[in-house]
Amino acid sequence: VALSADRIPTLRRSLGNKVKFFDAGQDLPALASAKDVDLVILAMTGAAALEPFLSAAKAGKRWARSSTSSANTW
Repeated sequence: VALSADRIPTLRRSLGNKVKFFDAGQDLPALASAKDVDLVILAMTGAAALEPFLSAAKAGKRWARSSTSSANTW
């Protein structure tokens, strides 16, 4: 799970070691281009999404934009 660094300790206390946590402010480009990643779903907008998107695209990853719209289909 990638989220704001300040929220990681709280969620880690709730979930323990069942989940890996990543700092969304620093780790997203590396996660988006990681060798074992098949699909990158961007659930963010604006400038914050640009670096992870470019990393995924340069690594040849499939990507999708997350949306709450019911018109989105796969």
